[in-house]
Amino acid sequence: MVAKLSTLDGSDDWVANRYERVWWRQATAGPTRVVAAVSERQIDLVLQLAAPLSGPFLLLWVLHTPRGGSQSGRYQSTPLTGDELRDLLRKYAALFEEDGRSDLWVHSREPLATIVLDRHDLIYAYGPLDAFVAELSARGFVEGSAAVPSPHAHEYRAELDELERALAIECDWM
Repeated sequence: MVAKLSTLDGSDDWVANRYERVWWRQATAGPTRVVAAVSERQIDLVLQLAAPLSGPFLLLWVLHTPRGGSQSGRYQSTPLTGDELRDLLRKYAALFEEDGRSDLWVHSREPLATIVLDRHDLIYAYGPLDAFVAELSARGFVEGSAAVPSPHAHEYRAELDELERALAIECDWM
């Protein structure tokens, strides 16, 4: 499994960061959210959390560190059906699961919900929190907590530069 986040192992060696499969509720200045730490198959989990939500969906791709010739910034999709969202995220899963250059946000208006996969392998879920917790628990996550390691490094993989270029022209981004 290729990691997008590395940490020091106690010596001077960088190793793939691996979180325990945990979730927790987190109060924010705005609404409370559920946070899940996930080190593999992140797109599958995002799609599982989004499954009970109704489209249309909006996808926000936040490109922090472009390497493939794209411009850094926030790219918002036009409204997507559930099938379009699923197909798009699966097509570009390697870019989001194996590379630390970007985050993605999935937003639904019914019910009002947002699911964020950040480049630190954390998923933030806003909206029907009890449903999110039930889904995480069904997937083997347990209540706990995790922290982004310090120090850490984001991995940027040259072999994924082409996926970045393809995603940049895949949608009619706003």
